[in-house]
Amino acid sequence: SSSVDVNLPINAGLAYSIRDIQLAYESELISWETARRSLIGRVEAEFYYLVASQTNIAIEGANLELAQKRYEQTRANFENGLSSELSMLQAEVSAANLEPAYLQTIADYDTRVREFLIVLGLDPETEIQLQGDLEQSVIPLSADTLIQNHLANRDDIRSLKTNLEILQNSKRLSAAST
Repeated sequence: SSSVDVNLPINAGLAYSIRDIQLAYESELISWETARRSLIGRVEAEFYYLVASQTNIAIEGANLELAQKRYEQTRANFENGLSSELSMLQAEVSAANLEPAYLQTIADYDTRVREFLIVLGLDPETEIQLQGDLEQSVIPLSADTLIQNHLANRDDIRSLKTNLEILQNSKRLSAAST
């Protein structure tokens, strides 16, 4: 012989309790989406910073090379009596001043690459080659159109609406339970 016993407690607040769980889930989905978008934004910003840093390193390297060539030319001119010792020394100081800044830029870049790899969840010693450019096309935007089309989809607005609905549901649940 066998028997089955089913017990379903039904009260006035059951529907509101179920809705409360649904709203809590929706609220957490919004929080998750906000965190995901924030992470994507951080990764994109850091990527473009690194691409800009690569360009900056190339520019500073070219400046250093140019300053060293200028010094060599000024030194040759000094040795041939075509320029003063002061000009030669100024060119030497100029080249010498650019080298520490160049080396510091390279060190900062290497540090930022390691931090970027950590954000991506990779080993900081991983060798990577970043490819990208900073060229952006101009997109004409209208504030009124953006507000009309996208305001309701903002995570903070959705979160506030969900929180308001949670509070209203809690009020109904309390009223139904009493």
